[in-house]
Amino acid sequence: MRGPLDRSTTGEALGRSRHLEGVIMRAYLQISGTLFGLIAMAHLLRLFRHWPIDLAGHVVPLWVSWLGLLLAGGLSIWALRLIRAVPRVP
Repeated sequence: MRGPLDRSTTGEALGRSRHLEGVIMRAYLQISGTLFGLIAMAHLLRLFRHWPIDLAGHVVPLWVSWLGLLLAGGLSIWALRLIRAVPRVP
């Protein structure tokens, strides 16, 4: 008779838990990498089109978009590269 602390039951639960963690982590990385990529593309589009941004009467200079492009692009690439480290689940 298996009890609540039986090793086979605990091992199966741990396996399911790790599987679920992998699925969740992979989805999180895909979503965040895609969102950061879209933000980086918006910054790039602003740089090419020279779109002005006015916040509360202050003009946001274009160099802010260079900073945003580097930051968002870097985070996107980092997230999409980390997907390789998460094991693929069947």
